[in-house]
Amino acid sequence: MIVIALAVLVTSSAASSLNLALPSVAAGTGATQTQMLWIVDAYNVALAGLLLAAGALGDRYGRRRVLIIGLSMFGIAALVGCFVDSPTTLIVCRAVMGAAGALVLPTTLSIVTTTLPPERRATAVGTWTGLAGGGAVIGMFASALLLQYFEWNSVFVLTVILATAAVVGAVVVLPPTRSQVETQLDLLGAVLSLLAVAAVVVGIVEGPDRGWTDPWVLGFIVFGLAAGVLMVLHELRTEHPMLDPRFFKIRGVEAGAVTNLLISMATYGCMYLTTQYLQFVGGFSPIEVVCTMVTFAVVVVPGSRFTPTIAARFGMRPTMVVGFLLAALGFAVCLFLTVDVQVVLLIAGLLLLGAALAAVTPLGTGAIVSSLPDDKQGVASALGQTARSMAGSLGIAIIGALLNSGYTASLSAQVPDQAPADAAHAAEASIAAAQAIAAQMGDKGQALSDAAAQAFVDGYGHALIGAMVIALIGAAYAAWRAPRRA
Repeated sequence: MIVIALAVLVTSSAASSLNLALPSVAAGTGATQTQMLWIVDAYNVALAGLLLAAGALGDRYGRRRVLIIGLSMFGIAALVGCFVDSPTTLIVCRAVMGAAGALVLPTTLSIVTTTLPPERRATAVGTWTGLAGGGAVIGMFASALLLQYFEWNSVFVLTVILATAAVVGAVVVLPPTRSQVETQLDLLGAVLSLLAVAAVVVGIVEGPDRGWTDPWVLGFIVFGLAAGVLMVLHELRTEHPMLDPRFFKIRGVEAGAVTNLLISMATYGCMYLTTQYLQFVGGFSPIEVVCTMVTFAVVVVPGSRFTPTIAARFGMRPTMVVGFLLAALGFAVCLFLTVDVQVVLLIAGLLLLGAALAAVTPLGTGAIVSSLPDDKQGVASALGQTARSMAGSLGIAIIGALLNSGYTASLSAQVPDQAPADAAHAAEASIAAAQAIAAQMGDKGQALSDAAAQAFVDGYGHALIGAMVIALIGAAYAAWRAPRRA
C-alpha cells in the first residue's frame, strides 16, 4: 500500500505543484498570461481526457505494467521540465505528465480493489481517495517549501525523485494483475471519450477568460457534448464497450459518480478562491497560504481512511448526507470572513470542508468500484476520478463566475469618486488589476485598494452561497439516491 500511496500522491499533487511558482516560471521562461494558464491546465486537460481510456488499458494489458509505464513517463517528462526555458516546451511537459497521470491513477485503485481481500478494500479505497483529494494541497505545501530556498524547477526535481522511487517500488512489490476476461480494446470508444472530456474541459477552462458566448468556448463545449453523444451511441452498439452506459442504471455507479461530482465541484471551486482571498485580501505569502490551507489535507487524508468504518456502522446514505451538510456548514462559517482575515475562523471552515470531502468521496468511489466486476475495475476507478476532474474545472468556473459578478457589482458601487474613470473601469477586471492600479496611484490609490478588497470579500460571499447551494443539492440527492449500505 505504501507504493500505491506514493504513486497517487505524486500524480495528484502535480496538479497544483506549480500554482505558487507561476511568477518565477514567468520570469524564467518569459511566459505570457495565457501560457501560464496552460502551464497549469495542460496537466488537468490531458489527465481528465485520458482517464477512461487509461483505465481500460490497465484492465486489458495488465495494471502493474500500465502503472510502471505511466510512472516512467511521468518521471521522464518531469526530468525534461527541470531544464526547459521555453514556455511551449513546459506546456508540452505538463501535458505529457497529465497523460501519464491518467495511466497511474485508475490503475492504482484497480490494483487495490482486485488484490486486497474484501475486508481490507473499503479502508484501502478510503486511503486512496484521501490521498487523491488532499494531494493538491500537499503539492502546494511541498512546492512552497522548495520555493523558499530553490528555483522553480526544483519542483520537477522532487517529482523525478518520487516517481523513480514509485517505479522501483512497483517493480519490486506489486503483483501483476489484469482482467481475466479477454476482450478487444475499444479504440473508437477511447478516442471519443478523450475528445468528449478534453473538449468540454477546455471550454470550461477558457470560459471565464474569453466569455461564455465566445465562439471558441461554445465550439469546444458543443464539440465535446457531440462527441459524448456519439460515444454513448457507439458504446450501446459495440460488442466490447469500454464503458457500457447501461452501468449507470446500477444505483451504486450512478450515485457514486453524481456525489463525487457535486462534492468536488463545491469544495475545489471554493478552495481555489480561498487561496486568492488569502493572497490578495490578506496579503499572505505563499508559505503562509499553504500553512493555512494544509489544515484541509490534515483532515481529508486520515479522515477518508475511517469513513468506511463509520458507514458500516451508521449506513452509507446517512454518512454521505452528513458529509454534504458539513460542507454547507463550512461554507456558512466562511461567510463571516472579512477584509481582516480571521485565521481561526477560516481554519474552522477548512476543517469542516475536509471532513465533508472525507465523508463523501471514499463512499462514492467505493460504490462505483464495488458495483462493477473485476474485469472492469480500471474503468470503474477512472469513472470516479473523471467525475472529480471535470467537477474541479466546472466548480472553479461556476463559483469563480459568481465571485467575479459579485466583485464587479460591489466595486462599481463603492469605487471612490476621486479615482479616474479609466482606472476604475480597469480595476473591475480583477483584484490583482485593482491593486496594481492602486500602487501606481501612490497615496491616492489606498481608497481604491481598500474598495477592491471589500469587493472581493463581497464576491467571495456570493461564491460561498453558490457552493452552499451545491452542497445542499448534494445532501438532498444523497438522501434520495445513495445506497443505504456500503
